[in-house]
Amino acid sequence: MPTVSGPPKNTATELKISQEGARRFLVNLTWTPRELPKLKVDVAAVPAANDTTGKIVFFLMKPFDLVRILFLAPIKLLSFGMYASKSSRGEDKAGRDTDADQFDLDLDCYVFNEDMLCKCVIGTEGDALMIEGSKKVYHSGDDQSGTSGEKVYVETAGLPADYVHFFFVVRSDCKYSLDQFRNPLIKLADAKTEQPMLENTLIPQGELDIPRAYNYAFCHVYRSGDKWMFRNIDIHMGDGVEWDMTLPDLVRRQAA
Repeated sequence: MPTVSGPPKNTATELKISQEGARRFLVNLTWTPRELPKLKVDVAAVPAANDTTGKIVFFLMKPFDLVRILFLAPIKLLSFGMYASKSSRGEDKAGRDTDADQFDLDLDCYVFNEDMLCKCVIGTEGDALMIEGSKKVYHSGDDQSGTSGEKVYVETAGLPADYVHFFFVVRSDCKYSLDQFRNPLIKLADAKTEQPMLENTLIPQGELDIPRAYNYAFCHVYRSGDKWMFRNIDIHMGDGVEWDMTLPDLVRRQAA
């Protein structure tokens, strides 16, 4: 199942937040970077000191190893150069970069009021904000490697009253669909203890009703009186999703 730990899909659960300080929770997205092309050219191993036959074969093979190096080295360097040219981006343009040859995921948070009108989007691309006006919801910054990951923090102490619903979604910002990533994980946790209350893998399980999944709705965190609740959404979607229109519809369908 996509849920690694925590409540199953479409289950409302109370969000336990440490009451000290800003009373923050966070969502953290990580993945394993794509392996670089290997530059090493394999050649014959040096034989043991007492292996006379092995030494003769080793020296006889030296010319062939040299030819192998001269032939393969330019090819490997060319493949590495092509990878580097596609994986490094001076500017992260809006929308999915279908030419990018590295694993790159983006984490966004959509904030709605009680009437499900979008108040702001927290993210690193386009019109999204790294930090919104009250400075209570903020993004850790764009990470194109996956090793540090991307985080969104929400400080519930002093949060604007009309910030009621928080949706956390993930977008592929490269040519790869979610099933092609290595170890893509997302978790909801208390920011003080970093104890995960929900952790999902982004890799789809079983058959999807779409050709490829490039977007993922993780969870819905919302106010409920004096409490905070969360719901495991766990839905994969295709390309070009308009989240500000899609997310309210997801809530209506889950409530039905």
